[in-house]
Amino acid sequence: MHRMRLINGLLVLAFAQAAAPAEPLTAWSWAITVQEDRELQLVHYCSEKLPDKKASLEADYSQYKARVQEAASALRTRGVADPHIARSPNPAAVAETQKALAVALEVAGIRDANRFCQELSTRLTHKLVEAIEADIQRTLASESGGPVGVRLPQ
Repeated sequence: MHRMRLINGLLVLAFAQAAAPAEPLTAWSWAITVQEDRELQLVHYCSEKLPDKKASLEADYSQYKARVQEAASALRTRGVADPHIARSPNPAAVAETQKALAVALEVAGIRDANRFCQELSTRLTHKLVEAIEADIQRTLASESGGPVGVRLPQ
């Protein structure tokens, strides 16, 4: 039941982003959003399963999100974003990424919540900006026809 709610939440988030009247979604902004939302969905899952860890996970996520923005800024400065800024993301890549995120939530539901959420916290606090840059570049590559750039939780 929790998995279904989380998957539905992921779909609602995806549709809300697509319908948002803010900036149009570009391949670049989508790649950044993927990095942030992948972990955010797992933070929500862990917060629901382990409410006593919610504040700590949210703080970890806030630090992670700042590093995502730092990585995005560094890539943009180096010109990596340029070819992706003006075009829309590939709908097939968006759909594949949504499927991969749904699988990540299913995997989370199968694993021991305490262990999974501790590993999530560790990943959020220790992931280096350079590793996030590589994740963004993998996501951009998947959007351009390469393999899907969303890594499943271990």
